[in-house]
Amino acid sequence: YGASTSIKKTLKLENIAQRVCAYGMRGDIGDGMDVLDVYIRAKKALDIARGGGGPTLLELKTFRLCGHSRRDPCNYMTKEEKQEWTKKDPIILFENFLLSEGVFDKNSLEKVKKEVDSKIDAAVIFGQTSPDPRPEDTYQDLYINMEVPR
Repeated sequence: YGASTSIKKTLKLENIAQRVCAYGMRGDIGDGMDVLDVYIRAKKALDIARGGGGPTLLELKTFRLCGHSRRDPCNYMTKEEKQEWTKKDPIILFENFLLSEGVFDKNSLEKVKKEVDSKIDAAVIFGQTSPDPRPEDTYQDLYINMEVPR
């Protein structure tokens, strides 16, 4: 959905990535609900770009389970559609994968979740208490050198 309109009503093609061939770019389509698929496709796109092969448009099929904004009741989504996509929640699926592969047990996974929540809380506080950035700060930490137009 783009806001409250299904992409099927706004695009004739099934995949947005099919459009990039008109610009001489590479397109790739993956499962945005699968953490490992996203990682593999992103890594491949980065390797191609860093090797001089140009950009890749990654279309990672996913689903927004909540409204487009806080005030959006999602009346345009069916209950069945939401239920079906909820089963594909990438966080839950990846947690289950990590547990099934023995990467984590339940206790260590909960410990990691608490650490992540703590870091997120600290980042929110930092963002809320930091001064507003200056316009020239937008040129900080870029991968290339850019001159500020005068």
